[in-house]
Amino acid sequence: MAIAPTKTWYNRAPRMSEETTAREPQGHTTPDRIALATVLVGTVVLFGLTLCPTVYWYDSAEFSAHAVTLGVPHPPGYPLYTMVAHLFTWLPGEPALGVNRMSLVFGVGAVAILYALVRRLGGSIAAAVVGAATLATARTFWANAVVAEVYTPGLVMTLGTLLLLVRAHQDRWRRGVVLAGLVGGLGVGMHMSITTFGIGYAWMVWTFDLPERLRPGMLIQRLRSRISLSLLSATAAASGLLVFMYIPLRKFENWDARDWTIFRKNSTGGSFKRKFLKDYDFERRLDLVWDIWLDNLLVIGVVLAVVGLVVLLVRKPKSGIGLVLAAAGNLWWFFNYRVPDLDVFFLPAIAIGCVGVGLAADAVTQPLRRIHPRLELSAWLVVALPLSLIPRNYDTVDLSRSTDASEYGNAACDVVQGEARVINYSSPTEWRYYSVFIYMQATAPRCAEATVWKKPRTAAVDRVLRTGGTIYTFRPVRTLSSRFKVTEAGPLWRVELRRPSKGVRRPTRSAPVHP
Repeated sequence: MAIAPTKTWYNRAPRMSEETTAREPQGHTTPDRIALATVLVGTVVLFGLTLCPTVYWYDSAEFSAHAVTLGVPHPPGYPLYTMVAHLFTWLPGEPALGVNRMSLVFGVGAVAILYALVRRLGGSIAAAVVGAATLATARTFWANAVVAEVYTPGLVMTLGTLLLLVRAHQDRWRRGVVLAGLVGGLGVGMHMSITTFGIGYAWMVWTFDLPERLRPGMLIQRLRSRISLSLLSATAAASGLLVFMYIPLRKFENWDARDWTIFRKNSTGGSFKRKFLKDYDFERRLDLVWDIWLDNLLVIGVVLAVVGLVVLLVRKPKSGIGLVLAAAGNLWWFFNYRVPDLDVFFLPAIAIGCVGVGLAADAVTQPLRRIHPRLELSAWLVVALPLSLIPRNYDTVDLSRSTDASEYGNAACDVVQGEARVINYSSPTEWRYYSVFIYMQATAPRCAEATVWKKPRTAAVDRVLRTGGTIYTFRPVRTLSSRFKVTEAGPLWRVELRRPSKGVRRPTRSAPVHP
């Protein structure tokens, strides 16, 4: 006669494997919904309070301008971002505010995906809240969620692809691997940093449907099926990359070899490839990258991230290796990248760190649970990390009163009313002002007649001035000031001949000068 097992501590069900974790109702319970809603509402409030109300400088202004006109921004062109951003320009308020809201929406989306990712990887509700809240309050992520930028939309695609692959592993969902390939390909149209996760993605695709514990010879099994699935996923990714055909459709004039050459160079990074350092001080770069991580996660956060990822490697080796390879690829790729805003390129790896922080919240409190089950609530103590980041970062990321770019743009439009030309030599100092000006051209009819003149020869400038043309420049660059008279004209600089020749046709109305 069989005896029914009793519910004692030594008769509990064995720990579920990586493939069967998805059978648990993680993410679909009422406490889950309440916890996720609380995190998202808090994120919306934080981002909404610090959201930039109008156009901002540099790339932000350029993205807003091209979102209005459906143009093509700087390389690699960001086609998917531009098309989605155009939809946000239809919202009430000025177009730049709409694109700023897009960053907020995708920022909240990235936080939600990270919550789901932690839960899928076996983290508790407390762990998922900690990981998601840490991402939301990390300085670099928060700063790019309140202004028009490509980084929060790019992170949604990056983490979304990873979540699909993790779910495909757990549910043995073959189509999920193919769908992840499509999302990954489309994600390149948001931001190319998604490609730095490629090794991690490839690992997750190749190890699909393998046993949790890898043994020698396992990778040889089902080789034909594995190759077939990899090819299907790669084909789906290539299909997603077709979004880049938007660029020639919008930009090509003659569809000749020259247009295709420019398209190829820009789609593979353009001039930005030259920013990778060949000879550099490794220790100095390491210190710089370390400072970026400390700035976003603090020392305690970095330690927790490492602990959490180590725990993941032990408990779920396939997913753990995939996440670690993805983060390592991102860190390695941009380690020697020489740009002033280096931190934004490490956002994908920082997000993986936040996953580790969440999982560590469970790991470091596990010994307390053995003392008493209710002590499992101690995992919530790690919420102190993201809560401490809020007052630390708030003033730094707050753009709610940032209207100086809009004021500059309006003043510049007042100066160049009419058929004036504004020279741009594409220097870093000019970029700040040029980007805002093209946004004003796209949205303010009073300066739409003005023309941005890119990199003209001094002989051409001289010729236009001698025929009575009106020329301005964003900054008094040496190319102009060494040959012409360059005087301040409000927010711009007026370019004139040093000695006006006889017979020069003067403009009938001089442009107003703003102090």
